[in-house]
Amino acid sequence: MIGDSVAPEPGASVAAALLFAISLGLLQADSERHPEVIAFVSVDRLRVVAPLFPGDTITVRETIQSVNPINIASGLLETSQEVLNQSGDTVLRYAAKFLVRRRPVE
Repeated sequence: MIGDSVAPEPGASVAAALLFAISLGLLQADSERHPEVIAFVSVDRLRVVAPLFPGDTITVRETIQSVNPINIASGLLETSQEVLNQSGDTVLRYAAKFLVRRRPVE
């Protein structure tokens, strides 16, 4: 019934779409290391490697594959991400492209 609280079924895993969205949010929350994103361009090779369960803790490991200037103000950042659970096991893997604001040359 709508409005009733819903508890996950015992043994139910977290939806991959939710895990993907949370991983992107964690990356953007680290503004010291991650450039200012203008737009999310694409995701490729999204793979669920293992299930994640309610109560698990995740971290995201990002590897920069390439950075290509587009113009004086922006560039294309290509990355690969691995989402790890509290045991260090990979649960999700994907490649993403972001349109980012270029940092001024100092």
